[in-house]
Amino acid sequence: KLHKGRVELRNRDAGAEVLITVNCIKS
Repeated sequence: KLHKGRVELRNRDAGAEVLITVNCIKS
């Protein structure tokens, strides 16, 4: 469960980074 939780957090971080990058490119 801990490992799964870490993966989910890492996925969320990666998604946030992608969204931030996309927003910067659009801007």
